[in-house]
Amino acid sequence: MSILLLSVEKLRGFIGGQAESEQEGENICRGEIQSIIAEGNSLRINCARSAVRKGIPPNPILWVNDSNPFWIFEVDEFSEIDDDNRGRVRLQSKNGHTIVLFLPNDTSNLDFSKVEEPKLVSA
Repeated sequence: MSILLLSVEKLRGFIGGQAESEQEGENICRGEIQSIIAEGNSLRINCARSAVRKGIPPNPILWVNDSNPFWIFEVDEFSEIDDDNRGRVRLQSKNGHTIVLFLPNDTSNLDFSKVEEPKLVSA
């Protein structure tokens, strides 16, 4: 079975939960999963809402509303599906630069009521 078919079949149970995406050199994103769709070699995650993490521990962490309602990952780049015995599933790219973590509803999820709106920078 291809990783795409296995991913979609296994990940549908996370709809309504959250996913976290981390790409090397970029901020971590967290989204509330609305749907997961396979499109060709891509896995598309549509989010009801999403946020970007600003700050790196030990500095204070701030979550800021993100206007991007979906994420697209090229599935043939991913080499690993991993259950960690806590109900979470992790996909990692072959080069190790992208990780997507799927979180079930009963884990520590981001409280979107505490997510801030981005601050506008005046010129």
